[in-house]
Amino acid sequence: EALIASKAGYVTERGNGQAFSARHLRQAVEGSLRRLRREELDILLLHSPPDDILSAGEAFQTLDRMREEGILKKTGVSLRTIDSWIAALQWPHCDVIEVVLNLLDQRPIDVGLLEAARVRNVRIIARVPLCFGLLSGRHVPGASFPQSDQRSRWPREQLDAWIEAVERFRFLEHENRSMTQSALAFCCSLPSVDWVIPGMKS
Repeated sequence: EALIASKAGYVTERGNGQAFSARHLRQAVEGSLRRLRREELDILLLHSPPDDILSAGEAFQTLDRMREEGILKKTGVSLRTIDSWIAALQWPHCDVIEVVLNLLDQRPIDVGLLEAARVRNVRIIARVPLCFGLLSGRHVPGASFPQSDQRSRWPREQLDAWIEAVERFRFLEHENRSMTQSALAFCCSLPSVDWVIPGMKS
């Protein structure tokens, strides 16, 4: 019962440059289908489109055409920022929204996205549920990261603020449940959240 999902919008795997033209989106989808050896994708998301792309609507139309052709079943948006959610939901065929959501970043709840998604029957993918690994509870203020780790480039103040904030949720940790499991359970318990996707750092 696995669902096969992909994204389109970045030019390279390293995230250098974006393209949302009809030609690029079609090439991206066809490339995914070829590599996955499939005739259709269950879900295709626009990958972090800027607001001007969302407001223009041309990328939506391109995905709509591929839905009509039968190579995409469901479509949606992986949000660049939480502020883009209203523009994404104005697209009639926005079936899925991927958004940062975790114990330390509950903005999708605060701004009404989860409730709007429930009303619209839009499914939510919660990404970064462990706040870049910090909700594992294994880091202390002042922690350092290898140069190859994106966290090494973040402001020290932000890292330490997140690490210290984790301590507020230590009550969720006990003998039979780790902090990591509790953080994932929080996301899984929320209405409208269908999938939770922890990343990995190594």
